[in-house]
Amino acid sequence: MDIQLLHEFVVLSEICNYARAADELFTTQATLSRHIISLEKELGHNLFFRSTRKVELTRFGTDFLEYAKRITDTWDECRSYLLSAAQAPNKVIVALSEPILYSEEVQNTLVGFSLDNPEYDLETIQDDDEDRLIERLRNHDCDFVILREPLSVKDSFIRLPILPAEPVCILLPKEHPLASKDKVSLDSLKDEYLILPPSYSYTYKLVTERCRELGFEPKLRSALRGKGIAAKMVNRGIGMPVLCRRPALRAADSTVKVVEIEPAIMQHIALVYPKLSNRSKAQNALLSCFREMAAVTL
Repeated sequence: MDIQLLHEFVVLSEICNYARAADELFTTQATLSRHIISLEKELGHNLFFRSTRKVELTRFGTDFLEYAKRITDTWDECRSYLLSAAQAPNKVIVALSEPILYSEEVQNTLVGFSLDNPEYDLETIQDDDEDRLIERLRNHDCDFVILREPLSVKDSFIRLPILPAEPVCILLPKEHPLASKDKVSLDSLKDEYLILPPSYSYTYKLVTERCRELGFEPKLRSALRGKGIAAKMVNRGIGMPVLCRRPALRAADSTVKVVEIEPAIMQHIALVYPKLSNRSKAQNALLSCFREMAAVTL
């Protein structure tokens, strides 16, 4: 039995949508469908009820899912162990996005690790695509990932929240009628141009999905990066940036108001890493540093 087919089955069972599961797996919908049918033929049972609207597990699929999760989790742990054993034991690799790299708390923790552990080599990889960061971890291209994500994510990795959960907010001109409020609903912004992070970010996905749940397609403008850019885009009438609270407050100036979106869309920054029973000393040392950071910040 192909472990990859089991992994695809687990992902599809959690997402219950072929198109979205295919995106998560970096494959096509047709390939994923073909693989699931192949697995069903090998097992001699249907795993899903299929309709034009949704995908649901059969009774057999529900029972088999528990075994599939155990097999894929055990294989991931085994592969992680084999690869970590083959790598330099004094090196640790962390992948994260550029905005998180420049978070003061994260930066201080990484610098503190290097200063306190000169015998270990710390390498950082920058990648702003959250899905690709997880794929790097899944492919064992790094030991840890630090990323901003929703509070509830289903996969086989361990998550250590290292900064408090924060709501998604919008930057409004101070003269805007909604700027006097502490919170605004997304449907009150359906006629406004929103400036979202890139389409591969969780913030983009969560906000656009929430808009569609409310029955409208958001009007979007392309995001620009750089210090002071967000406030300038608001003041020039280009659009209204949507960011988590901390980056929104950093981007704001005296001319704009940061207002929380409701119902709340919550995200946090987490250290993500595989389940391993035998980590290297370098990995354990870095993990200890982030646990100490979390104890202070949370």
